[in-house]
Amino acid sequence: MSNQPTNQPLVSICIPSYNHQNYISKTIESIISQDYQNIELIIIDDNSADNSDAVINSFVEQCKARFVRFEYIKNIKNKGISYNLNQAIKWAQGKYFYAIASDDILMPFKTSLLVLEIEKLDDTYAAIFGDALFINDNGEQICTLSNGLIILADSQQAKENNDINITFLDVNTKEFNFDYKSPDFEITYAQILQGNYLPAMSCLIKIQCIKNVKNYTNGNAVEDLEMWLKLLQKYKFAFINKPVAYYRWHSNNSMKIQTEKIFKAQLEIVNNQRNFAIKNGYENIFINRLKHLISVVSQYDKKCADFYLNLNKLK
Repeated sequence: MSNQPTNQPLVSICIPSYNHQNYISKTIESIISQDYQNIELIIIDDNSADNSDAVINSFVEQCKARFVRFEYIKNIKNKGISYNLNQAIKWAQGKYFYAIASDDILMPFKTSLLVLEIEKLDDTYAAIFGDALFINDNGEQICTLSNGLIILADSQQAKENNDINITFLDVNTKEFNFDYKSPDFEITYAQILQGNYLPAMSCLIKIQCIKNVKNYTNGNAVEDLEMWLKLLQKYKFAFINKPVAYYRWHSNNSMKIQTEKIFKAQLEIVNNQRNFAIKNGYENIFINRLKHLISVVSQYDKKCADFYLNLNKLK
């Protein structure tokens, strides 16, 4: 075990692994390479059907030597990401927590930068976020044009085009009427109720705050949206306009292969915000978001969509 500085708060990191044998080695390496020393790591493989287990096992000794604490759990049955994150939080001993998907990559300074900045803030803050960049299957940085075309970030076409979206927030805040680059930008409950634009791989959260909102809901397929809304009911989020991670965009992203499941989960999560949203003056935002999700879900499951229409007495 490496010598750990006593003045660094312990950070607990979780890799929820599932069928990413081609990517998870880079994910683990990026955590090993963090310039922040006081880290504990738990990897939970959710019964992957590929060779992920062998890849993870090849890193076990290196992880035991690098981290303050290390644990690898392989589920014998698939239990879902929310369940696994709750298990990680139960195991964790750190002051701060974050998860990194088994196909994403951290920049070396991610942990140290976010810890440094959140330590300056008071107890009204539960989490801090940076931005993220996109990479493809091969680990090459990519970006998108306004027409949705994905191109290599170092291509001549990217260099010559002024209307280009490079970062995660560039892409995911286009439909919002705020500028995340503004000095007075704040992440708010109302924004996230309208749509989740935050890069989960670029966050750092106080573990006690997660526990204070009763952790994740087992079985929920959109765990980040639910957690942001729960936390923002009680706390504030800080933001640093700097990429701290890489989000891998490939054919097996869960948003691409589980579209129906994810939109249904979003609909249930937003519907559960009804009482808080109406009580706190967000009724119009709530209704508009609910109507949008109902219209999307109706393309997959009209019975489910009609249920939420009738439940909320919407036409």
